Amino acid sequence: DIKRGEFVSVLGKNGSGKSTITKLIMGVIEADSGSMSMNGQDLNELTIFERSQKVGVVMQNPNHMISHHM
Repeated sequence: DIKRGEFVSVLGKNGSGKSTITKLIMGVIEADSGSMSMNGQDLNELTIFERSQKVGVVMQNPNHMISHHM
């Protein structure tokens, strides 16, 4: 369990799924199966805006992330 105010790092080799799990948590993509919950609430029930109010993400190179999507 991750408690309010705690920080979590996701580390792994290229292709290990770091970006995918981040996209799943933030609601950018949906899982084909299974579920994820936060405080007992299914994440699929939350909008992207609601998720962004609960979770913060900092990519390794945030400037690249922003320019890549513009």
